[in-house]
Amino acid sequence: MVGVKDEFLSEEDLDLSNLSEAELHAYWDLWLHQAQASNDLDSQLYSHGVFLEEPRREASPLLDRERRILEFLLEGRGNVLVELRAQLAHAQVIRRSHSGVGFFLDFEQVETVRPLAGRPTFQIGDVVADVRDVKHGMGILLFIKDGIATMLEGYTFDEVLPWVWEPVRLQYVDALRNSEPPIIRPAGAPRRSGTRIVSEVRENPPPYPPT
Repeated sequence: MVGVKDEFLSEEDLDLSNLSEAELHAYWDLWLHQAQASNDLDSQLYSHGVFLEEPRREASPLLDRERRILEFLLEGRGNVLVELRAQLAHAQVIRRSHSGVGFFLDFEQVETVRPLAGRPTFQIGDVVADVRDVKHGMGILLFIKDGIATMLEGYTFDEVLPWVWEPVRLQYVDALRNSEPPIIRPAGAPRRSGTRIVSEVRENPPPYPPT
């Protein structure tokens, strides 16, 4: 084994019997440092050996591919899209997960964000993405809870999503033709003909996969 890696170890790496004494000390120092690094941040959340709530994660800006998807998903006319664009104009991601068959982005919620009128809970899911090496592409869902956009999900159709991926093309389908509240897509926008996504209606966002 060469060098100390600041990452989760594979089963082979965890074969401690094959580590030298120097490597054992190096990993012990690394793990101790990582464990102590968050003490000040989560000291108020920890009691009697358990976390009372999940420690806060540092927010990060959208990746280019994520911003491209989000901008396409929010393109069009109607008060809903206008207000959601305002909510997510400076979106920050508090959690980013890759499930193996899709991805999840959990947006940081700012106290001053203005919720949609009536604080509705619904999903926008009429966007599909062609992705290289994913035969049937990926569906996209934006979750709005109590009038605030909280999560973006991408899901494949029983295929593996590569760790490194890019949307080659984005299109709309007919899933929102009779939506409430109304969503009006731009005339002449790219559409996938003859396709309709039938998505399960979920009252709550799905649980995040382990990260």
